[in-house]
Amino acid sequence: MIIGKNTPFSINVGSIELAIIIFALLLVAGVCFMLLYLLFVNFQEHRKSLQKEYIEQFISTIVFWEGGEIAIPAKVSKMLRYSYFRQFITDELLRAKRDLSGITGDNLRHLYEQLALNEDSVDKLNSFLWHYKVQGIHELAIMEQGTELEQIHLLTTDRNEFVRKEAQIAVVKLSGFEGLRFLDAIPYSLSNWQQINLIAQLSGVPAMNFTGIEKWLQSSNESVVVFALKLSGMYQRLELRQTVAQCLVHPSMQVRMEAVKCFQHIYDETTAALLIQKYHQGNKQYQLTSLHVLFAIGGTTDVPFLLSQFKAEDHSIKLAAARILAKYHGFSLLEAFVNSGLTNNRRPFCEWLSPKESQTHSDVYPWYDIIQQIKSEQTT
Repeated sequence: MIIGKNTPFSINVGSIELAIIIFALLLVAGVCFMLLYLLFVNFQEHRKSLQKEYIEQFISTIVFWEGGEIAIPAKVSKMLRYSYFRQFITDELLRAKRDLSGITGDNLRHLYEQLALNEDSVDKLNSFLWHYKVQGIHELAIMEQGTELEQIHLLTTDRNEFVRKEAQIAVVKLSGFEGLRFLDAIPYSLSNWQQINLIAQLSGVPAMNFTGIEKWLQSSNESVVVFALKLSGMYQRLELRQTVAQCLVHPSMQVRMEAVKCFQHIYDETTAALLIQKYHQGNKQYQLTSLHVLFAIGGTTDVPFLLSQFKAEDHSIKLAAARILAKYHGFSLLEAFVNSGLTNNRRPFCEWLSPKESQTHSDVYPWYDIIQQIKSEQTT
């Protein structure tokens, strides 16, 4: 079959050439567009880089500004029209403010207010989006915007965990111990990490007229009680010993353990006897915590109790009791006790034990290891 030029299968050579030319032109146009776009992007990035460098230099000069309203260069004012640069300037001020205080820190705060960047932060605070709220709270706290304290305080019990935590840290940063008043009726638990963050914000703040711990120690919120016990110990609130002692019978084991730790900082001559009295009301970790505190606060009337702990099944309890005996009653007494058990030879101090009890310590293990451990600790 011969295909003619007028048959359905005939190919128009001119149409093919035209399609190829159009495709080539489109390809060249696409490549040119990409090159122009990349040049534009690079130009913009370079421009932004120069502007950022200029802003950084401007902020560095503000640190040493002396007196009056800060002179804002026209170039900076022009940049402030764009939200991108407003946020960049805010971020730079935040970064510098974290490391500076006193007059230099005040200069940065004044600049932040003079450029009305605080209004941007307030807008974020009022946003319906939680991550904007968190960002706004953080900025206002770092830049010491106490005028927004009450509004931030309302967010300390917010349903959103991230908003709530940031607001709690912010109110403490802005108003010190007074900011902890959200603990009076907080419906949510304070995580251990959040407690650490709050304590970090309080470091360096003088605890003058610090009230409220008494109420928190009796809170129905277990985490609040734990946090109050930490504060009681940190600030050595000796007048709270009786209230802390009541926490030793709290339903929560965590609260009881924290109360024991607190007594390491607010103890008196009756504390050792109290801890021994409540010793068997807790688990192994509670008992070890009690022994560690007894090791710290000492006492000379605990020998019968310490010797009774040598019969504990757990070797860590034996070791903790042995440390106390060696520290406050002499290493020779500990070694004599072990030797008397090993040789079944009664020594004067063994009046605390019956012959049967002395016999129960006749195994070499773990006493040899315990003695070597304590020896090494005393020589280091």
